[in-house]
Amino acid sequence: MRQYGSIKWFGGFRRNDRGERIENHFGFIQRPDQEDLYIHKNDLLTSPETLREGIIVTFEIGENRGKEKAERLNILDDEEDKDVLTSVFFDPAPTFFESALAKLAPLLTKEKGAELAHEKLTQLKHHEVGVKRLMKRLPSEWVVHDKRLWSYLDPGEVFDEIIAVWDESTDWHEELATIAQEKLFTTKDFDRIPISLYEVEDIRRHFSPMLQIQGLLALIRKRRKPVTYKKIIRGLIREADNPLNMWKLLPTDLLKEEPFWPHAPKELMIPLLRDEHLTDEVISQCEGWVEEADGDVGKSMLVSRLPQSFQKNPSFFLYVPGPHQVELMWERLLLNPLDVWEELSYEGKAFAIYRHAKEHRQMDSINEIGRRESSKILKAMLLFLYAASESRAVGRNLFKRAHAYIQEDILDMAQDMSRDVNVSPLLPSCSERVVKHCEGVYWDATDYETNEKVTKIFCPRTKSECPAWSKVTRRGAILRADQTKDYRDWSLHELLSYSSVTPELPDLQDPSEYVNKLSGWVNRIREIRERLKCSGCKTYMTNNFTYAKELARYRSTVVNCSSSEKGPHDTNVYLNHCWGCNEVIDSRESPVRIDGYYICQGCGSGPQKHKTYRQGTRCPKCAGHDMQQTSSDGRTYQCQDCSHIIRIPPWFRLTGSSE
Repeated sequence: MRQYGSIKWFGGFRRNDRGERIENHFGFIQRPDQEDLYIHKNDLLTSPETLREGIIVTFEIGENRGKEKAERLNILDDEEDKDVLTSVFFDPAPTFFESALAKLAPLLTKEKGAELAHEKLTQLKHHEVGVKRLMKRLPSEWVVHDKRLWSYLDPGEVFDEIIAVWDESTDWHEELATIAQEKLFTTKDFDRIPISLYEVEDIRRHFSPMLQIQGLLALIRKRRKPVTYKKIIRGLIREADNPLNMWKLLPTDLLKEEPFWPHAPKELMIPLLRDEHLTDEVISQCEGWVEEADGDVGKSMLVSRLPQSFQKNPSFFLYVPGPHQVELMWERLLLNPLDVWEELSYEGKAFAIYRHAKEHRQMDSINEIGRRESSKILKAMLLFLYAASESRAVGRNLFKRAHAYIQEDILDMAQDMSRDVNVSPLLPSCSERVVKHCEGVYWDATDYETNEKVTKIFCPRTKSECPAWSKVTRRGAILRADQTKDYRDWSLHELLSYSSVTPELPDLQDPSEYVNKLSGWVNRIREIRERLKCSGCKTYMTNNFTYAKELARYRSTVVNCSSSEKGPHDTNVYLNHCWGCNEVIDSRESPVRIDGYYICQGCGSGPQKHKTYRQGTRCPKCAGHDMQQTSSDGRTYQCQDCSHIIRIPPWFRLTGSSE
């Protein structure tokens, strides 16, 4: 009977009696629980070069001079004797049973192999590492055949073993269903699961919803019950808490089919919409998306992604940005302005007027449109458009009417606290967003490098040069008309220039400053409105904005909270704009007065022509007189009592005496 062992050493070199180096043709074998065994080159069935230290060999026992020796020695990889391979397999050394297993597997039936594996595992039951090493190397056929071996694996590993020997005729559905209950299979397991398993509901329902959808989609691609599986997918998506990722698994062509169309999320469906999809069902779906969008801006952004045929639909048209409304309806507007005008939004109507002016077109039926129009600002814009074809004398009268319309509309908005004071796109925007509308004015200054007189743009709100204005790019503050601009960038500057109307008002010295003074007036009204909330109940206090007419700064007024609710309320609140720094003076913040005038918290200004009071000599917060300069330019002061800081106006706006 053949035995086994491992090479202790073989070959090498030694010195003979004459000191010559000669090659060894022998070696020794280590045997389990026995003495080492001699082996000579003449007794090999394999090449001597294969007999490396530690390699497992099989052999028969012979005799040499009364001692045992190995004969007919071979390496384990070339051994075919199942009995000796089995003996090696049951050797406790891991390297022995691992090497023998690789040779035994092809020689044994799955029944015999499973039985041997069970015996070996029993032998290794106290050696956890050995069990794991063996289970990793057992053929899947052996493991699947004998359920006793399953106890050494977790459910996922058993599943893998079954899948490894899977074919369409295999009936392991019940076992797989049980395993699937114990282990959650997710999308990362998709590639290892046979597609036919997704057809077995008892197995599939234990997979994650995302994995189920992936498998069902694979079945649909193979034309296996596509209608049924589409309905199952739709049900999985409907029941999900966060279905968007599930929808994203569906290919584009499938999204267009029942039962998915038109129920897919807007992120996926909108790019697929075409003119032919303009049906009541799809419109209803889109209406729901628009309703859910965040505010008018969100609704407008969503509608802008819809096809043009959808944007023209009344359900969505009012959310289309004004310039795009004009693009969509321009041809119709030229042919039938009366009907189309009513379909446009406020912004759309404004840009329609700008485009008529840009293209030097007079609007048909302009008088009737103006008569029907309810927005006074739009009425004013129509008057400016109409004035382009009239004489200068008529233009002057039209300007007066238009200015009155603009003023009345702004005051109406100011007094309606539920509305924003929004006059865009009539007035130019502030590119730096310091305020809503640009108030810039031209400013003759000296260039510090060349010492030459230069014209700059002064911002009354920052009290410095407009940081965005560039003489090269002409970007930043907008003080003059530029009719070469795209009509979508127009404002009242360009419309007045087109109409050839010269603004004339009692307090307007330079007609070219009309638009930006109007902007400043609107900005101040917006600021005052922000101050009109009662600090106690947060409701708006009543006020009469008509005192703010004729582009003056907001004139002083006293407001009271009219709420009847219990609790503290603001009364006799004084509001004004500081003449020194243009900031709002609020008596709730500025308790200190000079000759009845509240001192500005920002710059310390009091009465404009006071002969003795000077900014920086008294704290507007605590009325303290200990004010110290804290800046090199001498304009910043800090109260030493309450630490309040002010920045006094430039020298030409200082009052009183410096002494």
